[in-house]
Amino acid sequence: MDVKKIIGASIAAGSFIIGGIAMATRKKYDEEGYDKNGYDKNGYDRNGYNQAGYDKYGYDRKGYNRAGYNTAGYNQAGYDREGYNQFGYDRDGYDRKGYNKGGYNRDGYNQAGYDQSGRDRLGYTYEDVVVFATGLNDEIKKARNEFKLGEYDDSVMHLRKVLENLYRFYIQHYHISSKNMDNTSFEDCINICKKSGFITEEKADKLHSARRHGNDGAHSFDSVTDKQAYFSLKLAEEEMTSFKGKLNIVEF
Repeated sequence: MDVKKIIGASIAAGSFIIGGIAMATRKKYDEEGYDKNGYDKNGYDRNGYNQAGYDKYGYDRKGYNRAGYNTAGYNQAGYDREGYNQFGYDRDGYDRKGYNKGGYNRDGYNQAGYDQSGRDRLGYTYEDVVVFATGLNDEIKKARNEFKLGEYDDSVMHLRKVLENLYRFYIQHYHISSKNMDNTSFEDCINICKKSGFITEEKADKLHSARRHGNDGAHSFDSVTDKQAYFSLKLAEEEMTSFKGKLNIVEF
C-alpha cells in the first residue's frame, strides 16, 4: 500500500470538504452578510432587528423592551414600573406621597391636614389650631418659669401634659389611628405614632422619658432632677417648633 498516495488522497478530500463548506457559507449569506430571509450571522436584519422584532439592546422599533418600557423607563401609556408618569403622578393623579396637583390626598386633605374648606378631620379650622397651639405654648412658658425657680416637679408635669396633648392632636388630625382616644393613655399615643411610622423609635424613647419624668413629678415629691426637667423642657420646645412647622403656624 502506497502510504504517500493515501495521505495525499486524504488531504485532497479534506480540502474538498472545507471548500464545500466555504461555498455553502457563501451561498447562505449574500455579499452584505445577510441570508435569504434578510438576517445576518447574529440574527439581525438590515435595520438591526431580530425575528422577534428587537435590536441588540432589547428594544423594538417603537423603542420598547420586552417588558414594555422605553429607555427612559416608561411604557406606552407613559408610566414607569411603579406606575408614575414623567411628572411624578399615577393614573389617578397622585404623586408618590399620595397628593394630587392641588396638594390634596385621596381623603381630601393637604399635608398640613386641612381639606379644601380649610377644616381638619376634627372639624377645626387653621384659626382653631392656632388657638390650641397658643395654649400649649403658654404652658411651655409656665413650665420654663417653674424650671428657673427650681420647681422641677411642677415643670415636668406641665410639659408631660403639653406633649400628650400634642400627640393626641396628631393622631386625630392626621388620622394616624381610628382608635377611640377617650381612654387612650399618653403611653398608648406614643406607641401608636411609633407603630404607624409617624415618629422614629428614637423620638418615641425620648417621649417615654419625658412621660416618666412627668409621672415621677406627680407622685414623688422632689424626685425630679434639674437634668430631667431640662430634658423635658428642651424636648417640649423642639416638639412645639416641629408642630408649628407641620401645621404652618406663624402667628407666634
